[in-house]
Amino acid sequence: MGGKFEAKLSDARIFSQIVDAISALIDEGNYYFSPDGLSFRAMDPSHVAMVDLELNKAFFEDYVCEEDFVLGVNFDELSKITSRAGAGDALTLETSEEEGGRLRIKLMGKATRIFTLPILSLESEELPRLEIDFNVKTSLDSDLLKQALKDAGIAGEYVEIIAEDNTLKIESRGERQSAQISLEKDGEGVHEYNVSESSKSMYAIDMLSKMIKAASLSDVVTVEFSSDMPMKFSFGLPGQGKLTYFLAPRIEK
Repeated sequence: MGGKFEAKLSDARIFSQIVDAISALIDEGNYYFSPDGLSFRAMDPSHVAMVDLELNKAFFEDYVCEEDFVLGVNFDELSKITSRAGAGDALTLETSEEEGGRLRIKLMGKATRIFTLPILSLESEELPRLEIDFNVKTSLDSDLLKQALKDAGIAGEYVEIIAEDNTLKIESRGERQSAQISLEKDGEGVHEYNVSESSKSMYAIDMLSKMIKAASLSDVVTVEFSSDMPMKFSFGLPGQGKLTYFLAPRIEK
């Protein structure tokens, strides 16, 4: 790590929500900082899901980064700190060379609270960005998809997503129960629905449920997939930022 780094946000809770969305899948990982902003890309421990975060410097009210550097953090520890942010609290992140290098998190509201975390040295190579052309792309109200996944979770552990010309179906089956949720192309809460080829694929509901926690960050989620291919969830963030998840399909033998 080298050079000065400091970033400020007037609303600490949005960063707390981002940390929570990552920590649902990732135990620890590297933030990559540059003068243009920060990024994070990592696989979950089971290697079936990937998180991809991009925050441009415009996301922050103030952002100073003199040179590229990598900052490794434990997300459970970071989440415990950022979750202490209350309404109206501002946030400052900065690096400190004290005690061998630490991340300083400052929450400023009715009181000023300062926390520090050790900067971890993690041996993990930077993953390439996934560029996949999908046959299905739809944008939905985040809460609409969140409720559909909750409904599907009542019946089984896996959900089959089926995209037809005018309808997106979310189906699950257990030993005794089944569930089917249909979302129409022109229905309320569906903002975009493009299908170049009818597709269906199966995914683990517990992983999708962790990903949809990011619904607190954006009113709209974009979902992309093809038959027996990874699913892509994208959430827009302020300052042209984006939080994206990829989830590998379950292939039935």
